[in-house]
Amino acid sequence: MGDYSMEFCGGTHLTNTAQAGRFKLLSESGVAAGTRRIEAITGIEVLNYINAKDMIIANIADTLKSNITDVENKAKNLVLELKNAEKTISDLKAQNAGGAVDNLIAEAKEIGGIKVIASKLDDMAMDELSIVGDKIKDKLACGAVIVLASSKDDKISFLAMTNKDGIDKGVHSGKIIKEVTAIAGGNGGGKPDTARGAGKDASKISDAIDAVLDIVKTQIGE
Repeated sequence: MGDYSMEFCGGTHLTNTAQAGRFKLLSESGVAAGTRRIEAITGIEVLNYINAKDMIIANIADTLKSNITDVENKAKNLVLELKNAEKTISDLKAQNAGGAVDNLIAEAKEIGGIKVIASKLDDMAMDELSIVGDKIKDKLACGAVIVLASSKDDKISFLAMTNKDGIDKGVHSGKIIKEVTAIAGGNGGGKPDTARGAGKDASKISDAIDAVLDIVKTQIGE
């Protein structure tokens, strides 16, 4: 191609670039230090590629009940609607769980002047557990330790929280999370006041929650 390139082995040799006809670059990547690889198609294969893409776009438009020229906006709107719906569902679940906060507080165990709330909640993601944890912490003026766990979409989440009074008595949320997630085959950690982690074995969530009291007792020297 004039003075702008050099020939190298590895591809089909042409007398001139006109023989390639249409040219479509498919990808570009690094294969070694100072070496890049490009992949492209030429000639009739470009037309086949375009026809295949047109068919895919047409199928997507049909699925989305849209015309081809508006399929991009339709897809963006659907993604936005889905995100909004997921947020609404998440907020509703958090509100429903918030209604159970008083029950969780009523069932708290007291160790060394600290209220310990450890519970498994149904079908909640980490952000939902955090909302519930914050609601509980806001309602407790005394020393408190909160450990919540849940399984959602094959993801097991653990959350530990404590307030200043709890920290002053030796509670460390990060260390609690390390121990309880290990019981469920996972891992985690964090700061003294808040920590998060994940488990791998859903059948061990209850065992992990049951271990919280002993973990707190050890931390505060009871």
